Amino acid sequence: MERLNKKTLSFPAMSFTRAFAALGMVLALAACGKGGGGGTTVVGPNCLQQTCGGINSPTVLGVYKSENYRKDIVFSNMSIIAQSTNVQLSGSGEIYRTYSGPVAVQGFLDFVVPGQDLYSPQCSVPVGRYNVSTQSVGSMGYAGGDFVMPVIIAQGPATLEMRIESPLSTMSGGQLSNGSGELRLYSKVSILKVNGVVCSSNFNEIFN
Repeated sequence: MERLNKKTLSFPAMSFTRAFAALGMVLALAACGKGGGGGTTVVGPNCLQQTCGGINSPTVLGVYKSENYRKDIVFSNMSIIAQSTNVQLSGSGEIYRTYSGPVAVQGFLDFVVPGQDLYSPQCSVPVGRYNVSTQSVGSMGYAGGDFVMPVIIAQGPATLEMRIESPLSTMSGGQLSNGSGELRLYSKVSILKVNGVVCSSNFNEIFN
């Protein structure tokens, strides 16, 4: 996909641990993923079970995966939850292509290597699996265009407040794509806070 060739912004100083330690963490994450039946532990409002912002009749538009270009920070099993009354039929069966309106997300986030904000030393993200839920309901245009999640919460070894959005505020067109039978989201992901500590505006990266 051409988007993968675009210049990316990096989470500063994503340090790598020794090879054997990283391998051990990968194996641990894989083992974690095999247990529990693949369900999501929701730490914020569960927008599939209750009213969230403009979502009072929820439905799942699709489930996507998204990762940074090094593939060491990965969103997986990310459900896009939408207002069912805004859903329109699609000839392709991919209802996200014709949807426009409020959205929420929930799923998993894996940090295979630690993250460190160079401009805010206290903003350090530990390795591990995080459960993702929506703090502030966002919005999405057709085919994922102008996708914005103002605040999501990732709860795991630390508590992260994050933002997901289209890489450029002026960007139009679809950000969701279905390649090789897997739904992907092209977006800019920013870490806003780690355990309540405000991070710098440079703590972000492009995901696809």
